[in-house]
Formats: sequence, structure tokens, C-alpha cells
Amino acid sequence: MIFYNKVVKNHIEDFLKQENNFFYNERDFQMHLASFLKDKNYYDNIFLEYSLPASILYLNTIDNSKIETDIRIDIVVEKDGYFYPIELKYKTKLVEKEGDFLERFGKKIVNIEFLKNQAAQNIGRYSFWKDVERLELVKKYFTPNIVAGFCIFMTNDKSYINTPKGASATFTMEVNKKHKGKLDWAGEVAESTKRKLPPIWLDNEYAIEKWDEVKNKGIEFYYTIVEV
Repeated sequence: MIFYNKVVKNHIEDFLKQENNFFYNERDFQMHLASFLKDKNYYDNIFLEYSLPASILYLNTIDNSKIETDIRIDIVVEKDGYFYPIELKYKTKLVEKEGDFLERFGKKIVNIEFLKNQAAQNIGRYSFWKDVERLELVKKYFTPNIVAGFCIFMTNDKSYINTPKGASATFTMEVNKKHKGKLDWAGEVAESTKRKLPPIWLDNEYAIEKWDEVKNKGIEFYYTIVEV
């Protein structure tokens, strides 16, 4: 029996290291990665927005508050009957570049906002570890068909690498900080936030091993991969 989790991770890293990659939003990131993996002619199937009912998670959750209406995994690759789900997060800060352009429908659009200012880094950190939780639950339910999952985070906002202050400190993305068990907000947050973003539960221990850098269109990006 051969598992391909190392091969999949290597393919993802090969894609992320390419300096000619530039993504305007998360969907752009998703489509380019899927196309790259497809062009490898290595996988039996590649699925986008892989949907499954959230009800399958009831068997695995500690409380019902984190059950979602449905589950859509960004990319799933299949090889020899085994599956490898991939979740993406692409968080940006504002970049405006005069003189450069975006080409659409054969026309150059000049002086655009290359990247949007998404801000809300606290939500960005939470959503990354939420992806880890989601893949852990899905993997547990579909074992042994799912061998490994991968959560990817890419950003041009260096604040994600640093130790956060305030309520999102629990969801830090600093290197070698271990996460296991209950992850909840470290301080006071709005009641609406508590309802929409309840505690995360991780059965296994995870840590970001490293942040890698790549420069695209003269902009520094940072990325990391956590294997589930």
C-alpha cells in the first residue's frame, strides 16, 4: 500500500515557490493551484468545491454549535482510491501599483488595487485553525480513504507571522506554537462573534513548522502548510 501525502505536499510547495504566481483573491489562488496539480498528469481526479453534508460531523463533535450548514473543501485530489483534501486561506493587505496592469478580456486595466485590504487578522487566524479542525473531522469520518489533508495559508501581511495580542492570541500562527484541544478566544469578544466563531477542538497536536517567503510582482508573500 502506497500513500502519497509527501508527493502531494511537495507538489503544493513546488506551486507556492513559483515567483510568477500572483493571485488577486482566494478563488484565483484555488483555480491556479488546481490547474497546476491537473497539469502534473499524476492524479486520477481533482475536485473543486468538494461538497458533503455537515450532518456527518455530528458523530465527531463535542457540541453542536460548530455544525455548519454544509462543507465545501477547496480542492480534493485522488490517487489510487485515496483522497487528499486541501484547504486554502489567502489574506492580504492593500497594495496599489501605479503603472502596472491587470489584463481581462484582452484589455489592460491600469492603476488598480492589486490586493485588497482584508484586515481582521484575528478572524484570519481563527479561520485557519478552523480549517484544520474541519479537515481533522472529515479525515476521521472517512478513514482510511482520506490519507492526509493540507491547510495552506498565504499572505502579504507579515503580522500573521508575529505573536498576536488580545483575544486572538490563542489562534496564534507563530512558528512552533503547539495547538491541541480547545482553542477559544483569549479575551472579551462580542456575543455575535462568539456565536459565529465558537471554540475550535483539535484532537491531535499541530504547529506551524515554518513560514516560507516568495516575491511576486515585487511584493513579499509568506506561506505555510499544516498537514492534518
